[in-house]
Amino acid sequence: MTWAVRYSSSFWKSVEKVLRGLSGKEREKLILKLDELATVLQETPYPVHKFDLRKVAGRDRIEIRVRLGKYRVVYWVLKEERTILLVGFFRRDETTYREK
Repeated sequence: MTWAVRYSSSFWKSVEKVLRGLSGKEREKLILKLDELATVLQETPYPVHKFDLRKVAGRDRIEIRVRLGKYRVVYWVLKEERTILLVGFFRRDETTYREK
C-alpha cells in the first residue's frame, strides 16, 4: 500500500528560492535528492534505511525532519489519510527549528 505525497505552497516557495541561488551542478544534485525522497516516502513515511530523519520534538502531530546535506525537509505524517505533507524546506542554521 502506498502513501500519497503532497507539497505545501510554502514548501515550493522555499525550494525555488534556494534553487535560484545554486549553481547548475548543485541545483541538479538537490533536485535529484528531493525526487529520491518523494519516491521513498511513497513506500514508507519513515525511511530510516535511506535518510537521516528525526521526529521534531514538542509537536502535537507527527512531524519529521530529514537531513539532505546542509538542507532540511520537514513533513507531517497524516496516518488516517495515508498522506505525507511536505511543509518545510530550510538551510540548516541555529534558528532552523525555533518556533516563530
